Amino acid sequence: MYHNSRISVTGRHHTPYRALILGAVLGFLCALAIEFTKDDDGKNSLFGAALLNMAVLGAVISYFLMMVSFIQLRLRRPDLKRPYRSPLGIPGAAVGAVFSLIALAATFMVSDYRPAVWGVALFLVIGILYFVFYSRHRLVADAPEEENALIAEAEQELSHT
Repeated sequence: MYHNSRISVTGRHHTPYRALILGAVLGFLCALAIEFTKDDDGKNSLFGAALLNMAVLGAVISYFLMMVSFIQLRLRRPDLKRPYRSPLGIPGAAVGAVFSLIALAATFMVSDYRPAVWGVALFLVIGILYFVFYSRHRLVADAPEEENALIAEAEQELSHT
């Protein structure tokens, strides 16, 4: 069974342009919210600072996952042709992963921002659960990676007959 998510549709360059535009619009709205909630003396309000801390939480989680993915790919596919090879390799990625975990812990250190950060963490957990139990079982046929999975599945079925 397939469903078509309106934001995951890709264009002719195989980029999810709708998701990219939506992310940019949301980021712009957050920047506006930070700008328009400044204190009378021009400093960021608690709201703005909490919003920035929430964004940092997402960024450091993303960075950690990139470092882990880099290490995993280097270990599982060491001979894979790469257009660029990091001069720091696996040790550099491991150090980056450790620093990102330290930054992740730091996002929870300021008690004023903690409720907002926990809210983002809860949102991420709900998103992961949604993916694990629902979304991953429903392919988006317009996404290039899903299209490749469908082709591979069809080829495998054909090879068994």
